[in-house]
Amino acid sequence: MRLDRWYPTGRLQIGGIARLTGQAPSLDEFREHVLPRLVSFPALGVRIGSTRPWMWEGVSEQDAAGQFFTRACPPGSGPSGLRTVVEAVLAVPLRRDRPLWEVWLLHGYVSDEWTALLKTHHAVLDGASITLVLNRIFDAIPAVQEPPVRPPAPQTKKTDLLTVVRGTGRFLAGFFPLAGRPFSRCGKNKKGKRQFRWASVDRERLRRVAELHGVTVNDVFLAAVTGAIRQWPHTPWRRGRISPVWTLMPVDLHRREGDHRPGLKAAAVRTLLPCDEPDPLRRLAAIAGATPQVKGSSRVPVTSAGLRSLPIWFQRLMFALTFSSRYVSMITSNMRGPESALYHCGVPATRLAPLGPLPNKHRLGAYLYNDAELATIGFVLDDELPDGEELCLLWVEAVTELEQAGRTASRSR
Repeated sequence: MRLDRWYPTGRLQIGGIARLTGQAPSLDEFREHVLPRLVSFPALGVRIGSTRPWMWEGVSEQDAAGQFFTRACPPGSGPSGLRTVVEAVLAVPLRRDRPLWEVWLLHGYVSDEWTALLKTHHAVLDGASITLVLNRIFDAIPAVQEPPVRPPAPQTKKTDLLTVVRGTGRFLAGFFPLAGRPFSRCGKNKKGKRQFRWASVDRERLRRVAELHGVTVNDVFLAAVTGAIRQWPHTPWRRGRISPVWTLMPVDLHRREGDHRPGLKAAAVRTLLPCDEPDPLRRLAAIAGATPQVKGSSRVPVTSAGLRSLPIWFQRLMFALTFSSRYVSMITSNMRGPESALYHCGVPATRLAPLGPLPNKHRLGAYLYNDAELATIGFVLDDELPDGEELCLLWVEAVTELEQAGRTASRSR
C-alpha cells in the first residue's frame, strides 16, 4: 500500500462525520470504545516509513491512541459553528511521522449533541472504505459471521500486464475530449482551503424517485447534481457561454459480499453531465443511458490490473492525469452506506455526512452518503466559491423536480 506519494496535497484529506444526541463523552471514554475497533484495520495500523519513506511500517496501539483529539466549538453556534470547526480540522495537514488518520470529538455547538469526525488521507482509504470504518466505529451490535465467499480466481502479473497492454489505447482515448474549466472564473484560492456544505433527503425518497423513472439511485443523484449546477448562478452559461461539465465517478472495486477490508480500491471513470439540457427528464435519461456504458468500459479492468502490476511511478502518472482539471471539471461519488442504524454506546449515530476530497486546481465536488434513514449530499467547494448553501438547496429542489415529474408521468400512463 505505497500510495501516499500519489497525493501530495492536503486537499485530498477525506473523512466523515456523525452527529449523536446527548452529552458528549470524555475523550478517554470515547477512545476506549473506538480504538479497539480501528486498530483491527490493517490500513489504519501503519504510517510512512521513518527510514524508508516509500514503504509503510506498523505502529503500536499506543501510537494509535495518540490519534484521538477533542475540540470545543463556539458555544451555541449551532450547525454553522460545527461546520467552521470541521473545515478548520480538515485544513491542517496530517503529520507524516504518525498514522495518516485522526478521530475528533467535537462538542459545544448545541447543548444536547456532539459530533465524531474521522479524518484520513485518500492514500490510505477511499470513499467505500471510509464507509466500512464508520460502520465498525458506530455499530454496537456484534458483527454477524458471514458465510465464506469464494475468492476470485488469482491473477498473475503476466495476465495483468497483458490486460493493460491490450487496453492502453482505449484507456488513453478516454481522456479526450479534454474538459473545460467551468468554475475557473469564480475566484482563485491560493491557500487551498475548502468549505463543506451538506443537505439531506429521506433515503427511501431517492429510492422511490429511482423506481418511478426505472433508473438507479446513482442516476438520480447525478441528475440532481446536474440540475443544481445548471441553476446555480456561478456557472459559465450564466455569463453567455457553455462549458461542458465532465465528472469523475469512482467505480467501487470492493467485492459486494465478504470484502470488509478497507483500502484504496476504486477505478475512476468519467461521464458528461448534461447541464445544457433544460428538461429534467431528458437530463436523467441521458445520465441513465451513459452510466452503464461508462462502468462497462475497459477503463475499469485496465485500472484494476494496473494497480496490481504497474510500477509506482507509472501509477502516479496515471493518477495525476485522471485527477487533472483538464480531464474532469468536478468529482462525484455515491458511497454505499449501512442498511441498519449505527450506534455508539446505545445512542444512534445520525446525519452521517461525507467529507470529500478536492484535488489541486479543482473547485467543486459532490459526494452522496446513505445511512439507514437519510441520503446526505456533501458538497466540497473551493473557499473562493460563494453560495454553497444555495447549491445544497438547489440539489434538494432538483430531487423534488424529478419526483414530481415521475408522478406526473405515472398518472398519464
